[in-house]
Amino acid sequence: MDTQKPAEESNIEPAGVGSEAPTTKSVNSEFFVIKPSPGKGLGAFATSDIKYGTRILAEWPIIRVEKYEYTLADINSAFDSMSAADKDIFWALHSCHGQDPAKWPAQGPNPGLPDELRERIAEQHAARVADAPSILSVFQANCMPFRAGGGVYAVASRFNHACMPNVAFAWNDNIQKLTLHAARDVRAGEELFVSYCDELQPKEVRAWSLAHYGFACECEVCADDGVEGSPGFKHRVNREKLQCLADVVNAISIDHIPFAMHFGPSHANQRLMALFEVLSIMKEENMFGSQMCIVYRELAMVCEEKGDYDNAVVAARKELETYLRIMGPDSPMIPRAVALARRLKSRTVEEVK
Repeated sequence: MDTQKPAEESNIEPAGVGSEAPTTKSVNSEFFVIKPSPGKGLGAFATSDIKYGTRILAEWPIIRVEKYEYTLADINSAFDSMSAADKDIFWALHSCHGQDPAKWPAQGPNPGLPDELRERIAEQHAARVADAPSILSVFQANCMPFRAGGGVYAVASRFNHACMPNVAFAWNDNIQKLTLHAARDVRAGEELFVSYCDELQPKEVRAWSLAHYGFACECEVCADDGVEGSPGFKHRVNREKLQCLADVVNAISIDHIPFAMHFGPSHANQRLMALFEVLSIMKEENMFGSQMCIVYRELAMVCEEKGDYDNAVVAARKELETYLRIMGPDSPMIPRAVALARRLKSRTVEEVK
């Protein structure tokens, strides 16, 4: 980890994040344009160089369901309340229908599953293997976070997938919009990608997740990953290492934020070394999203366990800085990160006393 002293919390501000992001249903913005992407339909392309941390979009969904395990009835109800213009935008988006039924065996009777869940699985299966697009097949293929549920967006849903994305997205409860930020420096002309899956997972797991969207990924990370010496092979090795290291640091993933546990000195040192290696690999893989924030927070708490408050403060500030860049200063995550940094800073003052 870089031990150079970072800026104070109040002075950390990601480049460009203060600029007003486009919120209209126009497919163009000052940062990108929507145009054909070879083999992917339409996609978003940078119209100029974009600095890491720039907010490129903040958007309200055209259709939304405030329920994580939504059913066809929920989607149909939400669709009925849409305007005619929004319905036109919705139907122009990709649909995940037309998939091979043999690859999606129907869910048989399972007494262990609640009736509503079995019905939901059957509905989604029917939408994937149907011959024509449906409201559900379009919703599933374009769904992104919205409060506690999901929504489809006129612009954000046009962003294509890559397993090494250059854009991070998150729902922001404070401003009630989905925000997209550059997750690294982006050059003019580059396509802007988000990740539809947990990019820390091995290829087989990512492929299964992406099959739900109706495509097989052929990005740099996935291509030729079995050919030694190829870029894909290197990415595969790095992600396999991350999975092994995740076992040491409490299975770090998108859906789980680990908390430091009380280990003996030797265990804490092993954990610390594993976290440093995780950070090194994530930087090499350009993983500057929320997972890196999780690693920095865990690192701060392990350092606190060891009584190393100076490095704990450095790690906590790195967490804060990364959240500022990938979610913005108005994100609900900022007060939480600031609180940790300040609490650890107070411990260093106590040590001096």
